[in-house]
Amino acid sequence: MAKHKVMITGHRPHKLGGYGENPTRSKIEKRLKKLLKKLKKNHTKKLVVISGMALGVDQWWASIALDLEIDVDAYIPFKGQESRWPERAQKHYRDLLKRCRKVKVSCTGGYAGWKMQRRNEDMVAAADACVAVWDGSKSGTGNCVAHIHTKGKPLKIINPND
Repeated sequence: MAKHKVMITGHRPHKLGGYGENPTRSKIEKRLKKLLKKLKKNHTKKLVVISGMALGVDQWWASIALDLEIDVDAYIPFKGQESRWPERAQKHYRDLLKRCRKVKVSCTGGYAGWKMQRRNEDMVAAADACVAVWDGSKSGTGNCVAHIHTKGKPLKIINPND
């Protein structure tokens, strides 16, 4: 069956109200769930979502999709992306990865900032459409949005401040 792949880019929790439950996170998760339900209902192709699996928007997107029985392709910048996170966050990340349809590792070796950009480029290349949870600031999310524009991919921007 043909697939319609939709990737997401978005801010980390510190730009979205913090690492725990909060009103900004709840509002974003509701918007993402509504969008995913609409995409699943309105496409004749099988919906697959792409996530970079970072803390924040990436993992919220993947979790919501999995709960809605939508396949998730995880694109991670390098093995061990989670190694500096708190243990609880690492466990959640590994549990999500186990539920993904596939896991693509963009780069070998450990941490380097440019590897996040490479991962983003890989996600954009694989996607038919893109979503950004972005407040317009200069950031990794902003860099990804600029890359999406250069590739001419359809893009829906969700401003977390609206």
